[in-house]
Amino acid sequence: MLSFRIVRWTELDSAVRAAWGLLVDRLGANPTQHPDWLETVLASHGAIEGACVLIAEQGGEVVGLVPFRRRWGRTFRLPVRQIEPLTNLVSYHARILGEGCEAALLEHLLARKAAGSWHIFSMGSVVEGGATHRALAEFARRSGSVLLETAAEQSPFMPVTQDWPTFYRTKNTKFRNNLQRSARLVNSAGEVTVRWYTAASDAEALLEAILAVEGESWKSAAEVDIGGRQHETAYYRALLPLLGRRGSLLANVLFLEGRPIAYCLLCVWNGWAGFLKNTYVDQYKSLGAGAHLIHLVLERAFAAGAREIDFLGDALSYKLAWTPEVRSHVHVTLHSRAPLARLIGHLQQRRLAARAPAGTPAPSAAAAQEGRE
Repeated sequence: MLSFRIVRWTELDSAVRAAWGLLVDRLGANPTQHPDWLETVLASHGAIEGACVLIAEQGGEVVGLVPFRRRWGRTFRLPVRQIEPLTNLVSYHARILGEGCEAALLEHLLARKAAGSWHIFSMGSVVEGGATHRALAEFARRSGSVLLETAAEQSPFMPVTQDWPTFYRTKNTKFRNNLQRSARLVNSAGEVTVRWYTAASDAEALLEAILAVEGESWKSAAEVDIGGRQHETAYYRALLPLLGRRGSLLANVLFLEGRPIAYCLLCVWNGWAGFLKNTYVDQYKSLGAGAHLIHLVLERAFAAGAREIDFLGDALSYKLAWTPEVRSHVHVTLHSRAPLARLIGHLQQRRLAARAPAGTPAPSAAAAQEGRE
C-alpha cells in the first residue's frame, strides 16, 4: 500500500536523496530530475525556500516523487494560486517520477492534500503520449478539471545501435563531404587547437571560454547568452563541476590563435548523451566550426558508451541532419474545479482557439461536467 508525505526541500535527508537518485536511474529519467542537478537549478533561481517534495513510499521504499512549489500568480489580471513542479524551472523531457504510481501522486497532490487550495497546475515539456501525459489527462477526466494542452518542442534524438565508424558510413556522401570541408576550413584558418573538458577541475576554464564565445555569438544580440543573465551564469557555474565530479562532463572548445571561437557542451549520464549548449562566434560562421565540434564530440560520445544522443531543444536543421527521429512535447495546464479556475480555463481555451490558424483543431481540453462524462 502506498503512503505519502510532503517534505520541505531544506529538510530532505540523505537517505531520501539517495533513494531519489536511484529512482531517476531505474526509471531512465532525464538527469535534470536528479536531486543534485535540481538543487543547482533551485539555488541559481533563488527558489530553495518554498520548494517541497511529495514522496510516495511502499514497504519503506521510495517509489515516486513530485518536487513542487506553491505560489501566487496572475492570469487575466486575476490573482491565482498555482502549484507547479520544480521541473518547470529547468528540465528536459519532464515527467512525474513514479514506478507506476504517477496517477496516485497527482491524486494526492491535487485532489486530496491540496483540494480547494489551488487554481492552476502547469507542467512544461511533457513527452507527448508518455505516462505523465496520460496521468494528467486522466486526472482531468476524473476530477472535472479543465485541461489545456499546447504544442511544445519537437526534440531530435538518435538511438546509438552501431559503433562510430559503422554509423558514420551510413551518412550520405554529401553530408560527409560537408563535414570534411568544415574540418579543412577550420584547420587552414590559422593556429587551431581543440581542447577537451571532462573533470571538475576544468569547470572554471570551460565556463570562461563558453562566456567568451557566447558574448560574440548571435545569442548575445538576442539577449539569451549565459553571461547576460545572472541566474543562468550561476546555474552553469555550479552545474559544470557537478557534472565533472560525476564523470558526466564532455565538452570541447575550438581556439583560433588562442581565442575561443566555438564550443560544444554535453552531459553523458548513464548512457544518455545530451547537448546542453553549443554555439560559435558569429565572425567565424563561414568556417563551420560549430559543425566540426559537433562531429568530434559525437565521436567521443559514441566511444563513451552512449546509448542515445539527445540534441534537446527544437528540431533545427543542423540537428535533423544527424537524425530524423524527434520526441514531441506538450505544455499541460490543469484548472481546478474552483469557479475562478474554471472561468480562467475556459477563457484560455477561447484565447487559444482565436489564435489558431483557420482550419486547425481547437486546443485540447477536458472538462468533465461536474464529474460526469
